[in-house]
Amino acid sequence: MATRTIEVASVTTASPEEVWALLSDITSWPRWGLWEEARVETPGAQEPQGLGAIRYMQADRMKTTEEIYIYEPPHHLAWLQLKTNAPVRNYRSDVQLTPIPDGGTQINWRASYESKIFGVGWMLDRSFKLFLADSARRLALAAAGRDDEIEDD
Repeated sequence: MATRTIEVASVTTASPEEVWALLSDITSWPRWGLWEEARVETPGAQEPQGLGAIRYMQADRMKTTEEIYIYEPPHHLAWLQLKTNAPVRNYRSDVQLTPIPDGGTQINWRASYESKIFGVGWMLDRSFKLFLADSARRLALAAAGRDDEIEDD
C-alpha cells in the first residue's frame, strides 16, 4: 500500500531549547499531550532518551513502541514505530524546531505510514492530522508555560 503523509505546524513564543526540553523528554508527554503513559523502555547509547532509545506510549486504546533514529538537540527529533495496535505499518514521525527571527519557535511535525487496511487511509489521515495538530498545539502551549490553556479532552 502507498505511503501516506501528514504534516502539521504550530508556533510558540518559547525558544527551541524550551520546546526541545519537553519534546525530547518522553516522560513529560502525559503532562501536555493526550498520552496516559509514556516511558523509556531501553535507553539510548549516548543519551537515555536519545539516539536508539526505545519508548512506549499509550493514548486511550492505542499502544505503541518506537525507536529514536534522529536526535539532534535542540532542533530535530524523529522516531519510527516498532510495534503498535493501530492499523498501520512503517509509521515514522519527524519533528523539526525552527527559531523564528523575532523570537519563538515554529514546530513542524510530519508523520508517514502505510495503512494495513485497504480503503481506510483517508480516515486514518483525518484522525492522525487531528491528533498531531492537537499535539503540536499542546506542546507549543506547554513550552511557553501556558499549561492552564491546555484542556484535557
